[in-house]
Amino acid sequence: MTNLRLNKKQKLTMILTEADYNEMWTKDFAMPIHTIPSYHQYLQREVYQQDYLDLFLGKPTFERERDGNQFGVPIKIFRAKGIIVNPCSPYVEKINDKECLLVDYGYPFPDEELEKERSIKYVLIGEAAPPLKAPINENTYFYNKQHKGTTPYFDAPCKAFGIACKKKHKSKKDKILVELANKGVVLFDLFPFSIIYDNKIRSLLAACAINQFSLIKKEIVKLSCKKGKVKYSFLCSTLNALDIIKVPIFGVHEMSDTVIRTTTVWQDWLSRQIPGITGAPLLALKGDWHGVVADIKLGADKVSKGDKRIHKYRSIGKVMYPQCPPHKIPIRFSFDL
Repeated sequence: MTNLRLNKKQKLTMILTEADYNEMWTKDFAMPIHTIPSYHQYLQREVYQQDYLDLFLGKPTFERERDGNQFGVPIKIFRAKGIIVNPCSPYVEKINDKECLLVDYGYPFPDEELEKERSIKYVLIGEAAPPLKAPINENTYFYNKQHKGTTPYFDAPCKAFGIACKKKHKSKKDKILVELANKGVVLFDLFPFSIIYDNKIRSLLAACAINQFSLIKKEIVKLSCKKGKVKYSFLCSTLNALDIIKVPIFGVHEMSDTVIRTTTVWQDWLSRQIPGITGAPLLALKGDWHGVVADIKLGADKVSKGDKRIHKYRSIGKVMYPQCPPHKIPIRFSFDL
């Protein structure tokens, strides 16, 4: 398989300007402007994500200023990328006489890691970052190395790729992120707002989800040095995932063998996981989900009838219990690991 390799002069970011961020909230989300989540917090998350993508680029994008335990990204770096950061914010302070967007820590990866050649092979599609809470280490944003709380949105991808992610391992989450990068894994969220997404909000977002995924797909295609397929697994809500999967332009023309892949190959895949397995491991389809026959072991996880189900589209890396969390088995199935 040909994978995505980033040119050293390229970047894989789609940072919204504040005007675009505001417009998405008021137009696409149909929400009043006074309720909008912090744009500066959104920029902080983009810094942490870009730090990770630098592992594929080979050089730091958002270098830091430091004063004691305070760290910041000079806002002139954002300005050079066409992003204007309002300095009149509690998230902006002067560090070493430079106006900086405050961030939680210094640049997380050493030069020797940036010098390694890596390619993007597997793309996880999430919904959005979770809202912040105290204390900081109980948070769960995928790319923030200080967020060490337990969440299937981080733990399941790690398990799918055989990476240890228990609490004791998360004391060095930056090391786990490097291991994920070594495997060629990236995660992109469809939406920039750190809120609780209920089904009422999701019902407004079908077109927005499709457009956001289109931007991600175009960015990946644009940055490919050679034509080749990158595999996807959807960790976002199944409503958003199905909206995207059912769009013919993605499924038929651009995304064949990537998004429109069904559970018809489950038996063949499973026989490679557990040599010698016989019988039909999937139960009849109920809605969009297949039940899984009891007592099939994949690694340390047991797939039990009734509480874990596989979606009819193998590209959905979630199981139907109790609120469709990601799980290592459908993620591995999505990527044919």
